[in-house]
Amino acid sequence: MDRVGIVGPGRMGLAMIEHLVKAGFPVSATDIDPAQLAKAEEAGAAPFASSAELGRNVDYAIVAVGFDAETVEVTMGADGLIGTMAPGSCIAVCSTSSPETVRTVAERAAGKGIDVLDARIIAWPLTLYNCCLVTDHGGAVIVARPEIARDLATNPVWITGAGESMGHQNMLEMEDFTATSASRSSAIAYEMAGLGPDDMEMAMIYDSFTITAAITAEMLGLAPRGKGYTLWKNGDAAQGGRLPINTSGGLLA
Repeated sequence: MDRVGIVGPGRMGLAMIEHLVKAGFPVSATDIDPAQLAKAEEAGAAPFASSAELGRNVDYAIVAVGFDAETVEVTMGADGLIGTMAPGSCIAVCSTSSPETVRTVAERAAGKGIDVLDARIIAWPLTLYNCCLVTDHGGAVIVARPEIARDLATNPVWITGAGESMGHQNMLEMEDFTATSASRSSAIAYEMAGLGPDDMEMAMIYDSFTITAAITAEMLGLAPRGKGYTLWKNGDAAQGGRLPINTSGGLLA
């Protein structure tokens, strides 16, 4: 799904347009307010007069309008998205809409083979289900000499390489939000172990947010830059996949 449409380019929608255009996606927009639509066009989006017209030209539509009534109008109304979007396309509802409204939209869309996603934005582009709860927890690892580990009741996990690196204390200190010091710590560990990313058969990665796991996978060399998400999209990270990741479900579970 390469062609993205924004219905309601307000403060949140305009920010989405700027990031999507920067990333190279063809973006379209529509709004009942001509001034907002003009801002969207200035940001790089192709303007359309209605949701229906936009729907004919996108594969993925993000609904960023106000509340239930507006959501219903731009999706199921006479000039709504569902009437013109193609089967296999997707609508993401980022409005403040009730579960009942979104279920109604999803049922109508399903009749045309259109998927509907519903999760309110927490901090763009992360939605509710991309963020784990704030929790306190603890864990422990017992590190022992090989002769001791061999005598334990359970099979030991042998450490062949380890690395540590710290790039910042606060996120505001990060030079690049898409890169972390895991690239340096993993390089140290790989060199110590005499192994590389292609030798890895499993990974357990910190995943406070979905984007955290994807970016860290890139830093560890398990995926090219900007392509970490494909490990999950293609099923490689699933149990039984090429490189199972966070088989416990991780923090997000």
